[in-house]
Amino acid sequence: MSPALPEFESVRVGGECLVLGRAFFLTVPSMEAVGVRREDMEAAPGWQTVEEQRQRGKAVPLKTDASNASLAVGSFLFHKYREHMARRRAPLSAAVLRKRERRGLPPLSREYDHLVTVTKYRTPVRQNALGHAFDVAKDRARARGIDVPEEATFRSLRHFADAVLIASGLEPRKVQARMRHAHLTQTLDTYGYLMWEVDWQNAPASFEELYGIPAPPGLPEAALLPMAQRVRQ
Repeated sequence: MSPALPEFESVRVGGECLVLGRAFFLTVPSMEAVGVRREDMEAAPGWQTVEEQRQRGKAVPLKTDASNASLAVGSFLFHKYREHMARRRAPLSAAVLRKRERRGLPPLSREYDHLVTVTKYRTPVRQNALGHAFDVAKDRARARGIDVPEEATFRSLRHFADAVLIASGLEPRKVQARMRHAHLTQTLDTYGYLMWEVDWQNAPASFEELYGIPAPPGLPEAALLPMAQRVRQ
């Protein structure tokens, strides 16, 4: 089996592309992914802190103390983060402002400006909206010839990341730390038994650029090729 690593342009659904990327490259669950704050991404270059999650739009503590962590962020994901925030900071066009005024809509809230990902109404992303965004992302990926199982859910991204890291030869204990699993058996049992051969030839960037950690020995040359040297199809 040769799974392709996700291409961001094929899964972009507004700001949700970053949520999908965080799930795959940082292995964070859905409601932790939508709860990421700007300070979590910017406090320490190359790292993202995980300190809270969002449930029904509200900030709530993580499930366990072990869930609190600082995760290495690859340059690929951080570049996408900067692009996303540049779009967020861009003012609304005059046409959009006139349309909102004709409809009698109130000014967009700035209450959640500290969150990296919000809805088009500038409110926190909720579970049902994220599920819909993921379904749209799957359809767009299939339209580009990427084989995405119909039963795949947002959580599948986290499981897939587990399998890719193990298949790439990363030490199991390091994978466990990345996944923040309490027990190593949990890491190895989550698709870890699959002997996958990752399609690095078609990956959007190198292993280190994607995951923010040094590539384990033994990876093919394609896994080490930087994003700047890859030929875009």
